[in-house]
Amino acid sequence: KEKRTGDNYTISFTNTSPPNGLYEYVARLLYNAISDIFSKSENPTEEFGNYRKEEIVYDIMDWVNPNNIYFGSSNKDAFYERQVPPYKAKRGRFFTVDELRLVRSVEENLFRKLKPYVTVYSYDGKININEASRDILKALYPDFTEDDLNKIQEEKAKIGNWASESS
Repeated sequence: KEKRTGDNYTISFTNTSPPNGLYEYVARLLYNAISDIFSKSENPTEEFGNYRKEEIVYDIMDWVNPNNIYFGSSNKDAFYERQVPPYKAKRGRFFTVDELRLVRSVEENLFRKLKPYVTVYSYDGKININEASRDILKALYPDFTEDDLNKIQEEKAKIGNWASESS
């Protein structure tokens, strides 16, 4: 069970209980998407470097979270200030998906593979299941089998689209 505490904030990636707020919900989605990407690689270390999945999530979360919340370290800017030209962590939401390239541990190859899993247009952590690909559904629900995904696709084909969140 992986846990990390940052300024009184803990993320649990493997806990099956409901997430503790939006930060943990988004962190789990990122972790699941990155886990899926790594699992599809023949050699993740060679392809994505020596980064751990948790470390990548912490770096992304640190990039967007305000000063008083940290996940990876208490000095978010140390890595970024050593870059040429130097810069600081954003401490706010992404305006473009390409901003992911600025985050420590998001190398170009990982960015290309992660890009289809992320959006900058969701402010509440929700997705449109009518538009979600199989990969997105698998990232959201890693326990879904291929049979589960097929049933969802069949139901969607039968009804067209779900009209509301409750349906």
